[in-house]
Formats: sequence, C-alpha cells, structure tokens
Amino acid sequence: NSRMNEKPLAIISGGTGYVGRAIRIALENSGWNVISLGRHAVVDSSTFQCDVTNLRQVEEVIRKITKQYGDISACIHAATPSILNKPLLEMDVESFEDSLLVAVRGAFLLAKATVPHMKAGASFIGITSKLIEPEIVLPPTGSYVTAKYGLRGFLRTLASEARAKGIRVYAVAPGFMPGGLNDGVSPAMIDFLASRSGAGTTTVEEVAALV
Repeated sequence: NSRMNEKPLAIISGGTGYVGRAIRIALENSGWNVISLGRHAVVDSSTFQCDVTNLRQVEEVIRKITKQYGDISACIHAATPSILNKPLLEMDVESFEDSLLVAVRGAFLLAKATVPHMKAGASFIGITSKLIEPEIVLPPTGSYVTAKYGLRGFLRTLASEARAKGIRVYAVAPGFMPGGLNDGVSPAMIDFLASRSGAGTTTVEEVAALV
C-alpha cells in the first residue's frame, strides 16, 4: 500500500469507455495509479461501478478511493452522453435529460467530491468537444452539443473558483473521433463530416496525450 500511495492518483469517469480507456492506459504507462468509474462497469481492483449523476454513489466511491489511495492528483470527467443522429426536437425527454445529467451534473458531483481531496497543483479535466465552437457547421447530434456546452460553462466557472485553491481546471476539446460514439460510421463519412463542419478529426490517442 505504501508503494501504491506514492504514485499520483487519477480518477476517470467513463474510464471503461472508448476515450476513458485510452486516457487510463496513457496515465498508467506514465506511472500513475488510475481508478475508473463506470455506470455499468465490471468491478475489479481498479474499477468502481458508479453512476456519476447519483450523489450518494459519487460520495461513497470517492470516500472509498481516497481512504485507500490518499489525495487525488487528477480527476478526468470523460463520461459522455450519446450522440443521437436525429434532430434535437425529435428526441424523447428522458434521453435529453440524461445527456445533461451525465455531462453537467456528473461534473458538478465529481468536483464537489474530489476537489476537497486535492492538493495545490492537482487538476480537474473535462472532455468537451470542438463541435461546440460557434463557427462549426453541425450535423444532427441530438443533445450532445447542448450537454457539452453545459460542461464547458461549468469548467469555466470551476476554473475561476478553484484557482484560489491551486487547483487547475482544463477542457480538452477533440474534433470528430473515429470509433467510440462514432463506431459504425465509415472513415469516409467521418472525413466528410470533419471537413464540412470545420471541426477536423482527433484520434483517441491524441486526447489521451493531451490529458
């Protein structure tokens, strides 16, 4: 345990997903202890099942992790709502709300639970999207962009308030990514959408490297 606690600790929401898994591998290869949180995760020694929209679950899991590992050096909010390739107003209410809950409420609950266990110099990082930029031409994305806008606003506010504590806050905003939420979309279509929208493409390895 003493050797384990000497390593910096990162907690990743959505750590069992496409982006989160790549971030986890990159951090582990750099000598970090990494704990993944997943809504439907298969639990093991470094993975906890946790719905980041549930206050009680978030508080309990962060309490367990910090008791075992100590202070948190980074919290990465990579849990993400699904892209629904349909017009926004054709979505059902439950799917729309879930997108906002995962992106924004999840970030809020994670920050409330993790920041008190961070020393100066630690980081809170949210995975947003280049699609939220105003110059981007949007394909149908359901509530995805709405949710990512909300997350970006939250991170801006948190950055301002956490500065006094020495906590650094970042938003990592990838363009179109092959795989993951775009799994099943042909490479040609990805390139077309990336070019037409102006968002460009980003690999999951590039996101992990930035984090």
